[in-house]
This record gives sequence, structure tokens and C-alpha cells, in this order.
Amino acid sequence: MTTGDRRAGLAFAFAGGAGGDEATGGDGATGGGDGMNSDNLPPEMLEKDPWEGETFEKLGDAVKNWGLFIVVFMAVGAGVVAANTYNDGAAFVDFQDYDSPDQAVAAALKK
Repeated sequence: MTTGDRRAGLAFAFAGGAGGDEATGGDGATGGGDGMNSDNLPPEMLEKDPWEGETFEKLGDAVKNWGLFIVVFMAVGAGVVAANTYNDGAAFVDFQDYDSPDQAVAAALKK
């Protein structure tokens, strides 16, 4: 089912074509006595859909087929970067060179 088919189906359903009202003379196939015309549709359904087209169909298929792989690849890449930069900017202090941990921290802050 293409986007155009879905749009036509929505328009048909909105116009009363799907499951017509027996009390008003609708038979379910013609949408009642007034049929399907553009007077019954909201303006949003009359505009051309900017996302409709072969380009976006290909993009959707690519995301459907490769989306999970791309997300996992990006997560692994972010993990590698995070692991490699975890201690960037940290000062190395040998706590055994000082009498108390407070002196070691003070020395690290001076660096």
C-alpha cells in the first residue's frame, strides 16, 4: 500500500464511504447520497504531502533495514569516546607521598 493509496482511503472514509449510514440512505459503497467530493474534506487532506515520493520511500526502507545497526554502532562509538576521555584533565596524585588525604587533595588542586 503506497502513501497515495492510504490518503485516498482516508479521504474515502472521511467522506462517509466506509460503512455508510443506512438511516441517511448510504449504502457503504458510494458514501451516501453526496458521494466523495472535496467539499467534505478538511484543507489538510487537499494539500500535497511533502513527504510523499520515491526518495522518502527509499529513506524509510533504509531506516527500517539499517536503523538498529546504526543505533548500535553510534552507541558503541559513544562508549569508546567516553571510555577514552574519562580521565582527561584529572591530576595524578600519589597519596603515599602525603601524610593525609587532605594534603593530597590540596596538592592536586594546586596542579
